[in-house]
Amino acid sequence: MKTSVVGIRLNDSQREQLKRIGSENKMTEGEIVRSMVESLLNGEINISRGKVVVPEQYDISGLEKLAKRHKKTTQQIIDMISEME
Repeated sequence: MKTSVVGIRLNDSQREQLKRIGSENKMTEGEIVRSMVESLLNGEINISRGKVVVPEQYDISGLEKLAKRHKKTTQQIIDMISEME
């Protein structure tokens, strides 16, 4: 498979955070960036109006509101739904 090199500019803070994340995950900075690009291309994340967003299929704000209204945790609501037949 043919590959290409793409350069990006990061400020010192961004670079240090990327290094820290890489260290925590036993990944190189390049592997992290490739993983993020792959997530974007697979539709796991999107870019909308210049910002990275999670697709609405992962939006659980409705479940969070429901849980709060019923004085339950979001996980309890998810568990209740998963037990339904």
